[in-house]
Amino acid sequence: KSLDAVNFGVRSGEIHALVGENGAGKSTLMKVLSGVYVPDEGALRFEGQPMVWKSPADAKAHGVHIIYQELVLFPQSSVAQNIFAGIEPRTRLGTIDHRAMNERAAALLHELGVQLDPRERVGALSVASQQMVEIAKAMASEIRVLILDEPTAVIAGKEVQLLFARLRVLRERGVAIVYISHRL
Repeated sequence: KSLDAVNFGVRSGEIHALVGENGAGKSTLMKVLSGVYVPDEGALRFEGQPMVWKSPADAKAHGVHIIYQELVLFPQSSVAQNIFAGIEPRTRLGTIDHRAMNERAAALLHELGVQLDPRERVGALSVASQQMVEIAKAMASEIRVLILDEPTAVIAGKEVQLLFARLRVLRERGVAIVYISHRL
């Protein structure tokens, strides 16, 4: 069994670190919490109610977002296009409203305290900046739980401190954060 007799809880505005060696089941648990895996037994409770996510999209619709160690971004697209991929604002004619998308992306990045041009190509950004784009992407829809899988595996020093500062901003907004790592 990957997971056996696991009891884990997180509340709004809390940051929890889930630390353990490789193969301990950390990522498996987070995949259950984010709808990637359906548990064979046991119960997942969300806001006090038993819940079974049908898919990751179902979990996201309830505000549960996961950011994997391998970022899921389109390097040739802009920051704004990545943040709003699949949920682009539309004009009355049904076309993508690029101006509104760039303005909303700038507002989300500002809220995170990040200085990025929404029109910049994501592939030209540092890995730390790309992580901020992933977080802003989660914030573009309702975010209640943010799961970060090994977010500091590819960044170091000042970038780690900046990430922690951004996570505190989200915590102050009431977002529950689960931070997965194999090193303390």
